[in-house]
Formats: sequence, structure tokens, C-alpha cells
Amino acid sequence: MAQPNKTQPQKTKKKSPFLALLSLPEGRRFTLSALVARLPMSMLSLGIVLAINHLYNEWSSAGLVSAVYVLAAAVMTPVYARLFDRYGQRRVGHISLALSNVFLAVFIVIVWLRLPMPAVIAGAIGLGATQFSFGALARARWTWLLRTRTTQGILTAHDARTLLTTAYALESAFDEVLYIIGPILATTLATSVSPVSQLIVPLVAQIIGGTIFFSLSSATANMAALQTINEPISVDPDAPRPITDQERLRKLHPSRSPIALLRRFRAHSALGFPGVTLLVLSFIVYASSFSAYDVGVVALAKSHGEEAVSGVLLAIYSFGSLCGALIYGSRTWKMPLWQRYISFMSTLILGFVALDLTKDFLPLFIPAAFLTGLVISPTYATASMIIEDSVPGTYLTEGLSWLNTASAIGSSIGSSLVGVVIDRAGADAAFHLPWMFIICSSLIVLLGRKGLAASLFRRVRVHG
Repeated sequence: MAQPNKTQPQKTKKKSPFLALLSLPEGRRFTLSALVARLPMSMLSLGIVLAINHLYNEWSSAGLVSAVYVLAAAVMTPVYARLFDRYGQRRVGHISLALSNVFLAVFIVIVWLRLPMPAVIAGAIGLGATQFSFGALARARWTWLLRTRTTQGILTAHDARTLLTTAYALESAFDEVLYIIGPILATTLATSVSPVSQLIVPLVAQIIGGTIFFSLSSATANMAALQTINEPISVDPDAPRPITDQERLRKLHPSRSPIALLRRFRAHSALGFPGVTLLVLSFIVYASSFSAYDVGVVALAKSHGEEAVSGVLLAIYSFGSLCGALIYGSRTWKMPLWQRYISFMSTLILGFVALDLTKDFLPLFIPAAFLTGLVISPTYATASMIIEDSVPGTYLTEGLSWLNTASAIGSSIGSSLVGVVIDRAGADAAFHLPWMFIICSSLIVLLGRKGLAASLFRRVRVHG
């Protein structure tokens, strides 16, 4: 009888965090439906370019329409997120999903009928203005689900925090899967089926996945309840025990009432909470490196007459990011969040420098691309954890959505700057930009977080 008792805890300890996470039926349902529903995020921007180019035979107009769509989506995503936080996912979701589906269908018709370009641009603005982040909604639901399990005594605060790290890593892994499949699917559909089929498939996926997502019981979860839960998951790593949202505000503003602070912030944005604006600014510069790298790879391959190879190289990079998400989510991390974030960024600098040095020698460039990609998803997942640690539950979806907005803005900046660099200095010079962007992003964090550089130095000295 003693032997089974000894083996049972060992099986529990060895159980994969991903399996433990997906064993929760509620979580499994909403995360898989969200995966289907957010297929448009990896297909629409490229799909718009392909559709406009095929039907209007204009690259410049295609780029303009895509940029207008991305900018409108970047502006409106946090607005929708604030509504989701305030009124609940189900109440806002069905209306928002219907609007998004209608505007995407209208845009497809406008392009298919080859209406004048002003009508196409107006359609792109409407399409972008009705986009919201299913990834942020899924991450918010994971937080609600795991915090609820903690207060019910089903999970300890430590286990719930570990599983939340895994949940955010899982969502990042799903993002990478979509970014691997989406561009390939969009290109194949546009060239082999019809010039607008790469827009129709995302519409169908959004209708099916979104309808299921907002119909689940987890859609009724009230994010406002998060601030009353006694055992939040992600807390100050230096704190001796988990603290509530109200206790966190009391520590940040000892002279003010937590309730008064919550009321004060209610009419404002998640950007008003300490650390969030700093992270968003850093993330804008951070995201600029990826679009600069993508365009640089395509330009370099084209300059060598091997343009078809660029898709493979980008897929290897994304596959590395997918593997990085799985590794990150399977580990228990003790390093404080901001230190973890800046450590990943430092590693990414080395990766982009290695890519710069090996860009003309494919046998070394390919493994360098994979190894650099390993850091991408962990950095994004850590940024999401910082948001979860910095804002009350009533602002969680908005806070997470700001990362998507920052990523979209950064992507636009990176694409614009790398184009200028390539035109003036050639494709080789484009590979200087990614590591320079990451250095600037790291400096923003180090200058904005007092004592972070010193704590990193102490950690390196102790472990070195």
C-alpha cells in the first residue's frame, strides 16, 4: 500500500503543465475556439496586399490599403478591450463580432467589384476599426479561470501562477502557429483559387470560432470580479505572499485609498497604471525589429535571385519562436518579471547580431534564425505577465490589447524605416536595424525602471 502512495506524487510532479492546463474543459474550449477565430490576424494584412495587387495591379495602393487597415485596427483594439473589461465578453462580443464580420464581407465585395480606390480605403478603415484581439480575450479568460480555481481551493497560488505562465506561453505558441500557416495559406489561396479567397477563409474562421467563443459559459465571466479575489496569480516576486489588486494599489500609492484609486482609474486607461506605458513604449520599438527583419530577409533573398527561399527562412524563424513558447511554458520561473523581460531582450540582441554576421552564409544563417526565434514568444509571454501583474482585473483585457497595438505600430515603423535603409544602403544594411531596435527598447526599460540594471548586475555576479 505504501508503494502506490510514493509513486502518486511523482506522477503529479512530472505532469506537463500544458497537459494540466488543457485538462481544464473550460480552458480547452475557449482557447481552441479563439485559435480558430484569430486566423484573420495572420492573413488579412498580407491578404489585402495580394488582393489589391491581383485585382488593381498596383503595389503602392496595396501597401497603402494594408497600412490603413493596420493603423485603424491598432487605434481601435484597446477601445474594444476597454468595453470588454467594463461590460463583459459576452455582452460586447456578439455585437463586435457581427460588426467585424459585416465589414469584412463588405470589404471583400468592394475589392471583388474593383470599386474606386477611395471606396477600398474607406472599406479598409471600417474593417480595421471593427477588429479586436481574440488573443487578449483568451488570456483574460485564463486569468479569470485560474484565479477562480485558486479561491475555490482547487489550486494553490503557486500552482496557479505557474499555470498562468504556461497559459500565456500557450497563447503565444498558437500565435506563432498562425503566423507560420497564415502567410502560406494566404499566398496559396490568392494564386491558386481566387484573388479574394484569402479574405473569405478568415471570414469563415472568424464566424465559426468567434461564435463558439462568445457562446461558451466562460464568456459570462465578469472581469471586475478579479479585483475582489484574495489570491491573485501574478504578484510582486519579492512579496512574501500573494497580494490582492487593492493591496497592490495600496503599496504603490500608500497615501490614497485603493477604492478611490480604482474609481479614479475607472474613467481612464490601463496606461495610467505604473509600468504599463513604459512597457508599451518599449514594445513598440521591440516590435519594429521583426518587420525590419522580415523585409530584410525578403530583400536579401531577392538581391541574390532566391526570392522563394525567403518564405522558408521566415518560417524557420517562426518555428523557433513556437518551440521557445513550449519550452518557456513548461518551466517554473523564479526570476522577477522585469529582469526576465530584459534578459530575453539581451539574448535577442545577440541573436540579431549573429543573423547580421551570417546573412551571406546560409548554413550558419538557418540555425541562427531558429535560435533567435526561440526568444520571441518567451519575451511576449513575459510582457503579458507584466501587464497581468500591473493592472487590476477590470483593466486586464485592455492592458493586454495595448501590447497588440504596440506591436502593430512598431511593425509599421520598422517596415517604413527598413524600406528607406534598403533604398539608400542596400539589403545588407537592413540587418543592422533589428539589433539596433532591440538595444533601444532595452534602454527604454533600463532607464525607466529604477534599480533594474543594478539588480541584473547583482544576479549576473552571483551566478557568474
